[in-house]
Amino acid sequence: MVADLGLAFQAEAQAHLTREGALLGTPAYMSPEQARGEEGVDHRTDVYALGVVLYRMLSGRLPFQGSWHTVLRQVLEVEPQSPRKLDPGLPVALETICLKTMAKAKGRRYATALDLAQDLRRFLVHEPHTSGRSRVSTTAVHRTGASQRAAVPCGASRSMRSESVLSRATRPAG
Repeated sequence: MVADLGLAFQAEAQAHLTREGALLGTPAYMSPEQARGEEGVDHRTDVYALGVVLYRMLSGRLPFQGSWHTVLRQVLEVEPQSPRKLDPGLPVALETICLKTMAKAKGRRYATALDLAQDLRRFLVHEPHTSGRSRVSTTAVHRTGASQRAAVPCGASRSMRSESVLSRATRPAG
């Protein structure tokens, strides 16, 4: 289980560090069930943490920010801001995939990291994704995203970088 992705960023703000004697993990990357201290935390906590990484990669920031306690409260009670509000050039399908990984209810997240990786691959090759919120094919979304990226130069570089990173990250090993 991924328990502390943020420790690599020790120079960052207080919300990114594990507090001694407190919940185990970095609040900014904790799933709601982990933040509540539930017993049966499972692999879907890792899927949630991957969603935070993806959110940060796509938007340039963490979904929840503030003090340790503020971030925990937000993880439990607040939906993350739409990544498309931060980068209007981001394709709808990619936002949908990202937000599904960060669903508050673990039953609404991807069942496995493999399911997430498969949807990311579908996105990259312009096939329909299975993330549920949007049944729009990624082919149409890519066309829309491409025209939006042309109109939004600042977001364009982040969107194109994200697609490039996703392409490398989801390439089969070998």
